[in-house]
Amino acid sequence: MARPVNVERLQSNIAWAVAHGLGPRDLIPMLERLIRHAPEGSECKISAQRQLAEMIVESAPWRAALLTRDVLQHKDDDRAWALFGLAHTLLGNHRAARRAYSRALARAPGCASYAHNLGHLIDVAFDQPREALRWLKQAHGSAPDEEEIAASYAHALARSQQVPEALAVLERVLNSRSRARALLQRWLTRRGAAPAEGHGAADGHGAADGHGAADGHDAAEGSALPAELSSAGETLLAPSAADVAAPLS
Repeated sequence: MARPVNVERLQSNIAWAVAHGLGPRDLIPMLERLIRHAPEGSECKISAQRQLAEMIVESAPWRAALLTRDVLQHKDDDRAWALFGLAHTLLGNHRAARRAYSRALARAPGCASYAHNLGHLIDVAFDQPREALRWLKQAHGSAPDEEEIAASYAHALARSQQVPEALAVLERVLNSRSRARALLQRWLTRRGAAPAEGHGAADGHGAADGHGAADGHDAAEGSALPAELSSAGETLLAPSAADVAAPLS
């Protein structure tokens, strides 16, 4: 007869591994073992599921979505909602992601990263830059020195035909008016004029629409990210950040 697994020892081992800087290669199997043996709905299992989802969301978004769905069945947690949103963003389930980010933000209204992710999703995936400005302005106001947030805010401003305001935001974060102008020109050339609100590519075509995915039940399959957003190292969450960091051609 196999000896019962000591869950407290597993938790202690994971805490030691984190404290000593061990990476995903070591931590992932430890977390998976804890999840298998911890009591269903226990705080240690919920915490391990969320921690594992955080580690694998970029490489395995579908599994991260399932893990966070399980967390949300037991705990209404803003970090889990945000992770659920990120996983579904990467899967292309933009409606599910939008609902999840909204729920995360409702539970932590001062979180700049949640406001940024929601606003940037609305700008890029739903093609609604004017609606996105509410959230991106909030995020930029909370974290004015964050380059990625500033770039996303400027991106939505430019697409909303508020080019002088976008230029001012970029000039501050880049500390260069010429680079800011060149970057704005690149965006405007790539995307064209701002669209009419409510008629974006994702509007009416979300893979998760009507399937309750963001409610923590069914995780719907989604299409791949638009090629424009997944090329040249850009992702839906930060199509602007790579441009800010990269030298201008």
